[in-house]
Amino acid sequence: MSRLALSLLLGFCTASAAGAPARSSLREKPYGLLLLGEGGDRDWKEAVAAITKELGKDLPLEFAAGSADEKAIQKSVDRLQAQRVKKLVVVPLFESSASDVMEEIRYLLGIRKDPSEGFFANSRRGAQIVRRIQTRLPVVLTPALDDQPVVVEILTSRALALSRKAEGESLVILGQAPRSEAAAEQLAQTLNSLAERVRAKGGFVAGHAALLEDDLGQSRRDKAAAKAKTLIQGLGRKTRVVVVAYNMTSSGAEKKVSRALSGVFMKFSGKGLLPDARLTKWVSESAEAGSRLPDMRVYKDAGRALNSSKTKEFKPKAFPGDRP
Repeated sequence: MSRLALSLLLGFCTASAAGAPARSSLREKPYGLLLLGEGGDRDWKEAVAAITKELGKDLPLEFAAGSADEKAIQKSVDRLQAQRVKKLVVVPLFESSASDVMEEIRYLLGIRKDPSEGFFANSRRGAQIVRRIQTRLPVVLTPALDDQPVVVEILTSRALALSRKAEGESLVILGQAPRSEAAAEQLAQTLNSLAERVRAKGGFVAGHAALLEDDLGQSRRDKAAAKAKTLIQGLGRKTRVVVVAYNMTSSGAEKKVSRALSGVFMKFSGKGLLPDARLTKWVSESAEAGSRLPDMRVYKDAGRALNSSKTKEFKPKAFPGDRP
């Protein structure tokens, strides 16, 4: 081979190698991860930063902060679409799959047909027409934390941090009741499951669950607080009582519990589930499992009105080719 031909061949190979990463970056990714959560305080920021640092290396990842904030979710979806993902996997960092916020998320993603009756209880929602998230991509919503094994592990750690001698102590898992009575009943079942599993794992003599109702009217709030007080005081006559909050973060938890359960002798931790490195693995596993599920998005209209005689008729504008 002549010197000139060899130079041309080497130059071609070098140019091809240099161009490979650029072509690779344009390839479609199997899925993008959309993480949902309240956000806002230091615990949230630390947790999201850790998850993003670990998982964002291998897949497109966006975090939409807020309680089912449709504008924040839509912006995150748009950014993931721009990265040429084939599917959206939505992982909710919320306590319960049966919560009010999860019902809102199901509606926004087109999994639920109509907004729930409690959809407008949040004062920030002034309009009667609630617009869905718009995307042509398949969408999968994974379950919330509920009573997943990772929650048992974290709550056990929180409880043992307060414990002197678990075999002589009773455990209470304290949650915040959602607006819906059906959702509150489901959450109570979840907390009972968690209380028993944390009791067994931590070696406590007894495990119980209780719910407080912070924003559901004075009568319901007082009734829930009295029931929790009676439970803890009854346990306290026989054992030392360790109370662990079932919250995402510690923000406001100690003040609320101190107000609701004033005068009750107990060892209480308002520390939430976040931040905790174990949740990064749970998010990763949830996203991977979700990536293998079929599209859950059924309703692709632009938005619907809450079922009400006061609601004006609304005819949503659909994308061309979308199913009604």
